[in-house]
Amino acid sequence: MGIEVDRNRKTFVPWPSSEECSRYRIHFARQKSLPMTALVSFPGSGNTWVRYLLETASGVFTGSVYIDRRIISKGFYGEAVPPDCGCTAVQKTHGFALEGSVPARLAQRTAEVKLFRGRGILLLRNPYEALLSYRNFLYGGHTGFAPHSQFKGPEWERFASQLAVVWKELAATWINYTRGHEAMVLHFETLRLNPHHDLSRLLDYLGISVDEQRIGCVLNHIDGPFRRPQSSQKLLFSSRDPFSEKLHRILDAVIHDLDSMLEKRGWDRIPIHLYKFYKQNST
Repeated sequence: MGIEVDRNRKTFVPWPSSEECSRYRIHFARQKSLPMTALVSFPGSGNTWVRYLLETASGVFTGSVYIDRRIISKGFYGEAVPPDCGCTAVQKTHGFALEGSVPARLAQRTAEVKLFRGRGILLLRNPYEALLSYRNFLYGGHTGFAPHSQFKGPEWERFASQLAVVWKELAATWINYTRGHEAMVLHFETLRLNPHHDLSRLLDYLGISVDEQRIGCVLNHIDGPFRRPQSSQKLLFSSRDPFSEKLHRILDAVIHDLDSMLEKRGWDRIPIHLYKFYKQNST
């Protein structure tokens, strides 16, 4: 189906310098015309990039339960409206992950599942790489990097071991406390490999028609405005594994546990062969 857009509100042109793609705009949907739909992920999992892909592929702004003025300045205008406006395609949330711990009570853990009435896209990324990305964000923002010293020592060990559990439990909450087809899983790694396929799946889930010419423009501008530049960090981590043996045991275990949950639910399982650092993967 098509989305009824509000042509009286602000729009954004994502590719103004492209002769082929500059005709495409991103709009708000008509107020209260769309259901709330979570785009839920552990921090560092590519949530902002997925929002960029969804906005440019669908022509509809995405929203958030937060307000980040840095991304509003890049044209993510849905960031500035209430998440329950019914005018954005999905709404970004990191759930309880930003607290850095798992709530003790089930009611607290499932609060956002209930808020979104179980409707959501669970974005999963290799926790090894999500932890590195989140650490970089905490010290360097959307496109910067943490100092190399922040990936070793007792504080790094505590950070990574505690948040590995949060990564698993946040995803487990959406896997185990939603029903039927009201939610879906999206793997960051497979989206990177085959964006056309996964974007088509996302638009189908959201009930938005696929425009192949528009998708072509998305694929030609795939990175979006917030991709981190190449740095010496990638080279450093290829020669020095920032994860100790203890952290490998913890992270490998939570990956295995979550993969079993996905299999039980009947959702796409973790693409373990694409998980760098998992069981010492080098790819």
